[in-house]
Formats: sequence, structure tokens, C-alpha cells
Amino acid sequence: MRRWLFGLAVVSALAAGCHDNSYMSASVTNQKGDPAAVIDFKAAISIPEGSAATADIALISHSNKVLSGDIQSGDPTVLRILRLTTDPSGYAFLGSTSGKTSVLVTINGQQVQSVSATVVAPPTSSLPPTVDAGIPSVTTPEAGAPEAALPEAAP
Repeated sequence: MRRWLFGLAVVSALAAGCHDNSYMSASVTNQKGDPAAVIDFKAAISIPEGSAATADIALISHSNKVLSGDIQSGDPTVLRILRLTTDPSGYAFLGSTSGKTSVLVTINGQQVQSVSATVVAPPTSSLPPTVDAGIPSVTTPEAGAPEAALPEAAP
């Protein structure tokens, strides 16, 4: 009788494990927006400052079912994350200020994952310093100079 009960307990435990609805991972699909943005919950999240990207994110259980949960920024002054109203699994990632933060995955009020996130400062300008600083170049005449005037129209 004890062996039978033990066997039943083992089979029940295995069957329960096959239907494990605990969080396993976040699946990211349909990413759009800035091509330099990387939304990868297995590694890290990176987005350029001042840019935006959207993605569909499904929270997946160990039994490959979609779980209900939320994704939030650890510091919205660095990275803002907004849920899209037009897509129940859609999120927008907005790089507000360069810096580091984390992206938090919560299910039923419990934090189940934290992913490092970096908002990357924009690259330094590739324009020559004189153009970048607004200083006119040698070939550009000053406004009001005779050579800057348009030619007279012929009568």
C-alpha cells in the first residue's frame, strides 16, 4: 500500500511539473523603430538617447503558456517604457537620458526578472567643428554682403 501511495505521489508530482506556469522568459517579436535599439531579455537592453523602439513582448511560462504581467523601467528618467493601447502585448521604449537602469518584469506583483538597460549617448558629430558650431565656412558669404545678394531679374 505504501509503495502504491508513493508511486501515486511521484506521478502526481511529475504531472504537476508538466503544467508549470511559473515564469520562464520574455519573448520579443515585431521590434520596430530605431534600428540601433536592442531589446533582448536574455542579455541586455540598449537604446540610443532620444530615440524610440516598440516591440511585442510575451511573458512565457515553463509550460510555454503566455502569462499576464507587466514590464517597467527601474528609472523612468533614463528609460521610459509605455504599454501600447493598440496592442495588448506591445510596449514602447523611449531613451530619455543617457545612463544605466534596469527593466523589471513583474507577474502578480512579484518581480520575476531584472534586465540591465543602457540608454546610449548620441555619437559625437561627424560634421566639421566650424559647421557644427554654426560658424559660417569660408565659401558661405555673410548675410547682407554684396556677394550674398541674388542677381537682379531681367526686365
